[in-house]
Amino acid sequence: MLAQTSAYILGADNAAVMRLDGLVRSAGFAQTRRFVSASDVVQRRHAHIAFIFLDEALDPATLAAVRADIRGCADAGLRFMPIIQFSRDVSAKARRAKAALGFDDVIDPEGTGEEIARRLEMQLDRNRDYFETATYFGPDRRLGRAADAGPGLVVHPCRHYVIRRIPASGIKVVRQEEMGSARASA
Repeated sequence: MLAQTSAYILGADNAAVMRLDGLVRSAGFAQTRRFVSASDVVQRRHAHIAFIFLDEALDPATLAAVRADIRGCADAGLRFMPIIQFSRDVSAKARRAKAALGFDDVIDPEGTGEEIARRLEMQLDRNRDYFETATYFGPDRRLGRAADAGPGLVVHPCRHYVIRRIPASGIKVVRQEEMGSARASA
């Protein structure tokens, strides 16, 4: 399934790019390219779905700029592309920090190609919830907390998207809706 998608890599240096290239190729990507910008992906994309892989050594300003570049695209094929960071620190605290940036996943680079492929394939051929607020755009990170909170949960103004990434045809926005500051009912 991953062989039908594109891989774009951004590393802190050439050694990091080569290391990530080896990881994503071991997971099943046939071709990889260096990430320059979202507009560059538009011009060079050879598959309907493009993943971006980020090195753990990138500074926070670069990570934020890349996220803003991708999530700010009008083209749904780029706006909802999976953003994955490889990081040896996969603690709950580190995952929350990466989730706040709108990344789709944080994966330990010590995993085998098969383990990495299984994690990446979870991004494909299934509905995924995304939320856009004044300060966040990315996957749903509530992890069921909203459903468990019960009556009186305040839903902040946001746009909710349900997307599906289909390797053979691209990214489909299945549904989108505006959500206001009304109280959710049980």
